[in-house]
Amino acid sequence: MTSEQTLAGPLPSCGMIYFFLEEEQFKNAGANPNAGGIFSPCITEDQGKLITVFPVSSSLSTEFQQGNPQKIIGRIFEKHKIDNENLFIVIPIPGLDYESFFEILSNVDQRISFTCPAKIFKNLPLLKKIYFPGESAIKNPKSCPRQFMANNPEAGSIYAKMMHVHTLINNQLRGDKTRKRTAIEELWKAQDSSLFRLGSSSSPGLLNSTVRKAAYHSLIEAEKIIREKIKIPPSLSVFDYNLDGEGEYIFQDEKLNCCIKSRGAGIFELDYLPGTWNYLDTLAPRQGSLASECRSSFADWLTPADTLPEHLSSESIKGGRFCGEEKFEISDIDRLRRKAVFRLPPKPGLKWGEIEILKTWQLKKNSISLDYIIRNSETKNLSMGFCTSLDLSFPNNDAHLRIYALREGEKENITIGNGLTVRSIKALEFQDIKNETVISLEASRGFDWRIFHVYSGFPGNDEYQSTRIMPLLNISLDAGKTWKAAFSLKITS
Repeated sequence: MTSEQTLAGPLPSCGMIYFFLEEEQFKNAGANPNAGGIFSPCITEDQGKLITVFPVSSSLSTEFQQGNPQKIIGRIFEKHKIDNENLFIVIPIPGLDYESFFEILSNVDQRISFTCPAKIFKNLPLLKKIYFPGESAIKNPKSCPRQFMANNPEAGSIYAKMMHVHTLINNQLRGDKTRKRTAIEELWKAQDSSLFRLGSSSSPGLLNSTVRKAAYHSLIEAEKIIREKIKIPPSLSVFDYNLDGEGEYIFQDEKLNCCIKSRGAGIFELDYLPGTWNYLDTLAPRQGSLASECRSSFADWLTPADTLPEHLSSESIKGGRFCGEEKFEISDIDRLRRKAVFRLPPKPGLKWGEIEILKTWQLKKNSISLDYIIRNSETKNLSMGFCTSLDLSFPNNDAHLRIYALREGEKENITIGNGLTVRSIKALEFQDIKNETVISLEASRGFDWRIFHVYSGFPGNDEYQSTRIMPLLNISLDAGKTWKAAFSLKITS
């Protein structure tokens, strides 16, 4: 089938949930054959509509016709090390005696099973997103902004919000031509081509904080125009907000949008509508490349018991286990009380794999609360450190931001510099002077807090991206026992 990207839109409308493309088209889209990229389904998207794509391995079909199936399968197993992961191989069988062929494959290895795409589709995990380039983009890959969005999640997040706002405009402003036109103009302002390239020190692009913040400002402004006509009651809804193939959990009231994903059970977008600001516009460079990644807030770490706040960094914690990218199960959802419970089950074989984590999110007035329950499912006592990482993106780290540590009702003005440790406190206050807002972060326990600013950009031109807050506490858990803590994040004008 042709790899014309625009077909990803009408095919789902016709009832198709997956289709097939040749492996060559996967390679043209950047799938790495040596990493199993041509043996893994993916999702692709157009105009906000997603569809799953299976790669067809015609080259393997030719090899099977001409060579020894046992040796070919053995080579695949050795090359891709699929003991603990699945590779899906779709093989055309013209010219093959498929009954004897399947018999041979069945006897090669017990890990091989035969099924149909419909059964695989029902049990697929979160898939990588790939955009398939047309002929011009194959010749010049840098001309393909779609794949740039897939490789740089912050650009993909802005695009997804564009699609969401566009849908709201069409659905909520029917018949109101004046308001619809005004909202569309704000949407157009956000559609800057600079968002779909990293840029350079002399030509601002995605790495430039001002470019991204201008886009979010226009998108939130368009959403405020929509809300002028409709009243938004406090709510919790579940849908694929960021176009990744999985449902996200969207908490909303008249002032807040708080978006939570199941991977890590953390916040990936936090809009404060009175300030027209997304406090989770927290891009950071990916190690070893000029590509980027966006961070989430309340991304959890389990660390060695002797970890100190000074050991914490923006990239990793030495000897720690990062749970911020692990898949949490949805354990309970209560839309009436605007509450969702996520569970990270024990994972034997991993570091601190005996630990189970429950995270309960709940929307309250002008605030979002998070309750932690950490349980030791092992038969022996465990000692470790627990740290959760928050990123908040302010207009500027010096001129427009004041930070206070709250101790027994008193405020202590703190200066971060290159990093600061504040010991045994339960609350921090961030005053965003430009947006005239105050963010209060409170904990039920006294944590040691490591606070520092995150910078990124091009050599010699790094700029402020976000402020990172990392509360840390060492805990000891007897066998079968639990540890609890709670956080509250409140935004006021």
